[in-house]
Amino acid sequence: MTHYRELIFTALLVAWGAPAFAGDALFSHFTYNGDDDYYREELKAPGEYYNPVISGWASDPSITRKGDDYWLVTSTFGYFPGVPVYHSRDLVSWEHAANALSRPSQLPWLEGLSLDKGGIYAPAITYNRHNDLF
Repeated sequence: MTHYRELIFTALLVAWGAPAFAGDALFSHFTYNGDDDYYREELKAPGEYYNPVISGWASDPSITRKGDDYWLVTSTFGYFPGVPVYHSRDLVSWEHAANALSRPSQLPWLEGLSLDKGGIYAPAITYNRHNDLF
């Protein structure tokens, strides 16, 4: 797990043009909230919503429904953890519920992968009511 974090951090530093440094960086947790100023503006009327409804990076969404609950997954390319799973009851308010790929053992080929080539693209989610599985 630590190796993946170091790989991602190093790739981000290179992409941002940061100088190389000596020593190891260790992260115990990382969260991206997509905290854009746009989402701080107060909505003016009932029924209005922000567009896009999920802030931040949520490309290639796929959605399914189970009863009153909606579930959505998005691409994560070469980043780990992979395939965030979002939940909503109204198709407007979405919460990050989990990641479908949360263990390095689920992505053994990710190590050494260039972040701009390969990874998880356009995942799909469906619900089977006959066996109650996604």
